[in-house]
Amino acid sequence: MLLAGFLLTSFVIVPAITHRGWQYPSDIWSNYQLAHNISLGDYPYIYFQASLVASPAFLLVLVPLEFVTRHLGMTTGFGIAIPHPSAWPVVAPVVVLLSSTALFAADSLADHLGADARARMVMGLAGAVALGSVVWWGHPEDAIAVAFLLYAVRAVFGGRWIRASGWRSNR
Repeated sequence: MLLAGFLLTSFVIVPAITHRGWQYPSDIWSNYQLAHNISLGDYPYIYFQASLVASPAFLLVLVPLEFVTRHLGMTTGFGIAIPHPSAWPVVAPVVVLLSSTALFAADSLADHLGADARARMVMGLAGAVALGSVVWWGHPEDAIAVAFLLYAVRAVFGGRWIRASGWRSNR
């Protein structure tokens, strides 16, 4: 639902209203450009003059996607806003799917706490609406951080403190 709603809004609804092209967040292109620099081996640039918008680990997630879109000669909206960047139909679903990790984590925690299917469905719909702004502004790394937090809370409720702290355990 989140994916369909965002893609419909980005590619159909906003362009029909504004007549300015697809709606896409500029922040994702900043991260995408930094992933481009990493794929070229320019690692120090990601820390140059506060250009880093997300954590460096998130940039490593974008590197394979950036490599493919660059290899195919697709355009981005970095630096100069263009109405229809050809990489956006490839990047948009990935942004939404990365953001949806928070929904899976919240559902896992609700299931662990004993919520019934109806309550989990309502929570999932509310979570999808709340994640809309995260996706709209182009910051899926925030949703990933929330997902890690929720999985850590689930681990604590299960008595697995080492897993919640991020340390490796064989238990």
